[in-house]
Amino acid sequence: HTHTHIHRMRTMAAAAVLLLAALAATASAASAAATSAPLRVLFIGNSFTYVNDLPDLFAQVAESLGQSVYTNRSVIGGCTLYAQTPSRDALSRELLAESWDVIVLQDFSELTTVHAARQAYFYPAIEEFARSKGNAKIVLYNTWGYFNGSESNCPTSDTASCFPLGTLAQLTDPSCSASDDWLSKVDTFECMSYAIARGYMSAFTDVTADIDYIAPCGMAWMVARGSNPVPADCKAAIDREYFQSLEHGLDLPLAVPPHSDTTGIMLYLSNGQDKHPTVAGQYLNALVFYATIFQASPLGAAVPPEAGLTADQAKGLQQVAEGVVLGHAEAWGLPFSAGL
Repeated sequence: HTHTHIHRMRTMAAAAVLLLAALAATASAASAAATSAPLRVLFIGNSFTYVNDLPDLFAQVAESLGQSVYTNRSVIGGCTLYAQTPSRDALSRELLAESWDVIVLQDFSELTTVHAARQAYFYPAIEEFARSKGNAKIVLYNTWGYFNGSESNCPTSDTASCFPLGTLAQLTDPSCSASDDWLSKVDTFECMSYAIARGYMSAFTDVTADIDYIAPCGMAWMVARGSNPVPADCKAAIDREYFQSLEHGLDLPLAVPPHSDTTGIMLYLSNGQDKHPTVAGQYLNALVFYATIFQASPLGAAVPPEAGLTADQAKGLQQVAEGVVLGHAEAWGLPFSAGL
């Protein structure tokens, strides 16, 4: 009788060990599934997001470096973030009902250069998205200046319905119809890139909601185009719109380690006649997003063949993205440990 009892206990003990092993295996499989669950990234913006498909290029870069991502988008050409907030846009509302890891916000390219437009459109839009973000990180997509800066006296407002509080031209002060004050701040690539960057960076201090990161694409374009200095007069005029100098002691163009030459790469469509990015330009943005979101170097990322880059040029863009993002990590909200 005792012998049978001991045998039964041994059998139960063995079964218990097997059960624990099975549970452990299930748990490790679940954690493996959790680590391989794709990072969910939602892009909200306009043609600077969808021309040559930034979400897709970002996914290609990430997958090539061993990261799984799922992307979706809500994009309207020539539009503001304000007109795409969930209270004003059905698609944004529908997408924000889903759970996201990262939400990328990109505003109309000239909007952050106009002081009153930042107050009326930019900051309130970011605050509304932040209230609807769930557990997602908010990343602002800092865009670039036009090839030769703005060539018109007034900022454009491409899609009228996207500017319900007035056009950007109406919001300039002094009015751009009677003064070249606005144009003088954006009439070169360097000035315009500086003005846009100051606008995006100001969201860290002027938006009451939490912004997690800035993806400094426009700053990377400045470096890729040769790091020409920002003219002192436009820099001083732009700085007067803000209460403090550029955050984190940043000086644009950013100092980065030496890199393969990128100055021969055309980042703009139609040789610069068009403000939108070529595949090469959008590839640089995708590398910046990879470095920002994963806080890791994009060196060695796959290169889309249609970008028309030599191996050395591709490496140069990867080095620029790495130097801009990870060389100044804290400026973009990244932890110090992410830095080079």
